[in-house]
Amino acid sequence: MSKIITAMIVYVVLSACEATPEQASASFCDSDAQSAVASMVEAHGGIGAWRELKSIYVEREHHFAGTAEPIRFNIHGEYPSHRIFQSWQAPAGTLAWDGERAWSADWPLAGQLMPRYVAGIGFYLVNMPWLVFQDASGLESKGCTGELPGHGDSKYLVIEAEYEPDPVRKPAWFEGPRDHYDLYVDPDSHRLSGVMQHWSYAGRLDSAGAPASMRAISQLVVPESYVEVNGMIWPEAYSAYTPEGEVAAQGRFFDYDFSRPFDERLLFPDDKRSFDPDTSSSYFRRH
Repeated sequence: MSKIITAMIVYVVLSACEATPEQASASFCDSDAQSAVASMVEAHGGIGAWRELKSIYVEREHHFAGTAEPIRFNIHGEYPSHRIFQSWQAPAGTLAWDGERAWSADWPLAGQLMPRYVAGIGFYLVNMPWLVFQDASGLESKGCTGELPGHGDSKYLVIEAEYEPDPVRKPAWFEGPRDHYDLYVDPDSHRLSGVMQHWSYAGRLDSAGAPASMRAISQLVVPESYVEVNGMIWPEAYSAYTPEGEVAAQGRFFDYDFSRPFDERLLFPDDKRSFDPDTSSSYFRRH
């Protein structure tokens, strides 16, 4: 009987010492940025499994608000070089980041969108937890101060991530000090729950005569569902919002495949390539 009583006392003491969910969330909100990012990576399957990947293939649909049909394309990326090839079905065309320059071929949106941005942003969105852990040159925690559209009054840990341009490991779309990501991390699940993208295109917008106030663009992407593939957690359905909280687009990533080899021959077609002029701008002059 005395052993049973002793065991019960130990259980009560240990239970009293365990942090409640509220205490655990508060502790996460107070953690430093690097520790929070490490927890986020673990919540998405860990860094070890991701570093074993050789390639990624995923389909994407992106439906801009106010348009009749979504755009549809697939993303094929290579690890660890991060070279990327996209084949578009609607509208038809191809674009890529070949490790040195971004280019498009028979892509009707080349005059409206920057191929160097479009070629990489889907790849970077789905890989964001791991890329931030591995490649970000600057991390700063803003505490649990962030809110997401459609998620009520829930607070999220906001981590500001910046990158130093690297011509080998990532596409060259970072041009100025305002280019960065704000990550919204769930303090309970530790999953990445939103990404605010801030980017600028000084070269292209200068040539268009745009005022300085228009040379930076921001967009918030919020995953609405996730899928587990190869033991890792990847975004599935998502919504994109303006900084004012208005829906800009909705979309989904689907049919993830990590067994399809990356075919580098796709990156070097003999003709029809149109190189993005921005990829020879200030970024490459610095390297």
